Amino acid sequence: MHVFYLHGFASSPASSKAAFLAGRLAPYGATLHVPDLNAPDFSTHTTTRMVAQVRADLAALRPASAVLVGSSLGAFVAWHVAAQEEASGHPPVALVLLAPALDFGHHRMAGLSDAEFDAWRATGWHTFQHYATGEPALIGAIAAVESQGRAGRVQIIGWDLSPQAIRGIRQGSVIAVIHQDADQIGYRAVVAALTLRQGGVVPEEAFVPVTTVTRDNVEQFHGLFTR
Repeated sequence: MHVFYLHGFASSPASSKAAFLAGRLAPYGATLHVPDLNAPDFSTHTTTRMVAQVRADLAALRPASAVLVGSSLGAFVAWHVAAQEEASGHPPVALVLLAPALDFGHHRMAGLSDAEFDAWRATGWHTFQHYATGEPALIGAIAAVESQGRAGRVQIIGWDLSPQAIRGIRQGSVIAVIHQDADQIGYRAVVAALTLRQGGVVPEEAFVPVTTVTRDNVEQFHGLFTR
């Protein structure tokens, strides 16, 4: 049995719900698929693209059966996928919708004022907090510059690499990005936790070196997002 979990808006395959489902399904031998609905770029994703992406994944598994599970916007996508799959003669075994955002596209997103919607319409973009990365500022800035055709005229300096940041550096709209070493941050945190557990003492602060990524050295970081 194949189970597809479709994550919510500004989430990712690394969400806590996906991890929970993976753990619960493993003893039953079910295969969990968690497509990245942000791909290839969160700033340009659409419902049409997400539906097509999931349907292509389902088609690749036929004639195996599948269950669709969706959360929030993912449930909205799952509903449309199920309807189109049923119409084509390949209905899912089951459809599970968690807090489904079935009014997505008809009901204004809570918290956005009229002025913010007007600015969104005028510029073609709006910056959202992305729960998977926690860092929307650089990605939003790149999207704004590119959507207005200002690459080369507006230059950006930001922090934390992403596929969009690497593209921006290559194209010249991003001058530099301060990149934090996530592996070292995680490693030092685990070492500190183990030291404390064993009764040891750790320093109040731990400094992890950062790297300034520019066009001169950006290619060595491309592999971070192609694993």
